[in-house]
Amino acid sequence: MHVSTQPFADQTFLPFGLRQSLSVFQQPHYLETAVQGFFNILSDRKGQTLVLGGDGQALTQHFLQIILKLAAANGFGRVIVGTQGLLSPVIVSYLIRRHSAIAGILLSIHPSLSGGDIHLDCYLSNGAKAPTTILEAIQERIQIIQNYYISEERDISLNRLGTFALETLEVEIINSAAVYEKLMDSIFDFDAIQHFFKQQSFRLSVTCLDPTNYAYSQHLLEKKLGLFPGTVNFEMAPTLLDPLIGTTNLGWKIDPPDLTCVLSGTQYGIFGTHIGVTASDSLAIMMAHAPLIPAYRGNVTAVARSLFGSVAIDHVALALGIPCYETPSEWFLMSQLMDVQGVTFAGNEEGEIGASYSRETDPIWPLLFWLNILAARPQSILQIVQNHWQQYGRNFHGCQIYENFYLPPLYEKLQNLGSLTLKGKEYGRYQVAYSHPLSFYDAVKFQQIEQLGLALVFTEGSRLIFRLDPLVGHTDRGNLTVYVESYEPDGERQLFPYETVLSPLFDLAEAIAELTT
Repeated sequence: MHVSTQPFADQTFLPFGLRQSLSVFQQPHYLETAVQGFFNILSDRKGQTLVLGGDGQALTQHFLQIILKLAAANGFGRVIVGTQGLLSPVIVSYLIRRHSAIAGILLSIHPSLSGGDIHLDCYLSNGAKAPTTILEAIQERIQIIQNYYISEERDISLNRLGTFALETLEVEIINSAAVYEKLMDSIFDFDAIQHFFKQQSFRLSVTCLDPTNYAYSQHLLEKKLGLFPGTVNFEMAPTLLDPLIGTTNLGWKIDPPDLTCVLSGTQYGIFGTHIGVTASDSLAIMMAHAPLIPAYRGNVTAVARSLFGSVAIDHVALALGIPCYETPSEWFLMSQLMDVQGVTFAGNEEGEIGASYSRETDPIWPLLFWLNILAARPQSILQIVQNHWQQYGRNFHGCQIYENFYLPPLYEKLQNLGSLTLKGKEYGRYQVAYSHPLSFYDAVKFQQIEQLGLALVFTEGSRLIFRLDPLVGHTDRGNLTVYVESYEPDGERQLFPYETVLSPLFDLAEAIAELTT
């Protein structure tokens, strides 16, 4: 059926995909217009495969029914969709690559002050989210759109596995949690993990802050690995997770588990009974223990970390003779390196991590990685972390955010510093080894990408990074984030509180930039 429509002024896919409140999203023709705009850039969609899913919530399933009818009327040959509409980002990406699909769409509901926002994400045939150039092309289409095409057939039940027809469209409904289980079973030693839990009095607690991670974790840990019901919990109350320094406000029990994992959307956090593992330490520890994992034994060709994460993984990569690439924190830029540089896995300071089996972040994957390490080397989380520090040194890492900051004087000062040769300059006990404006090489576009800010690297391994992020709609105000890092090879000093170690560097940052808190 051909339906006339018109552009929506507030419908924008930039910069990361369509993000709107539920009330706006539920307007007549709103979803149809947005999806038709995406379909319109897929000129060769006739007979092709589309991967479709969401977070499994009832409202999301309603929206997926609309997209199925749009796909049928637009000539797609096949749609792969999860039962009850449940499909995680990592499995969307994996299925696109596995089945040579032309594209994918993921819908999810996120809590907000207005009651909830809808996120509509578009994926391309490489399994990655649509980059800015593609989002701009979609934006151009929906600004001039005049109609969309939709089937008038009845809804298809998403509760049954199997293949069903919607006009000429083949709709394949799969158990995405089972697909994820099979994928993870091909990477990790599930038999060893199961044996570990049977032989050790090891207690695990997983807290999920979103329905998708909850469904997958519960299926994998309780049904597949046989852990007792209640190992995986769904937490509705606001829970803060700061993977950069390894903290959470999750209430600890008097007798806490040996390992607590917090899964929050794309982020994860690992906590032992007496330690929170930072995202940077976790990435480095997994890298160092990759030979214990069946899929990565001798198969890690390169790794990547964010510019603003600590360089803990660099020490491991150097020791193993494996390339380590530096990128911004944005995941789509990190995932590009999997295609261009053959990166095996990558992570950032925000607790987002992923591996080359997908082009999306996967917060459950590092939990399984840690469980496989524990199965092969039964120790406490604290012992594993401290042993790693003793071998490679500890990278203390932290940040301070200055919100709604007046930027022009600071930007000018950092520009002036960046233009100077600071090598050898001394700031108290810190001597500059080298400095550079914030930038990275985009291997896809073959160009250097500049960011606002400056990095100072000192001779003893410490780092100081100033990052400026202008506020949307403002030219002179923004947020300043100061990242500091101190490298400590001495075993005794590795046990100092991180605030004590990093305090001199924060003081130095304020002095250099002439900041006032």
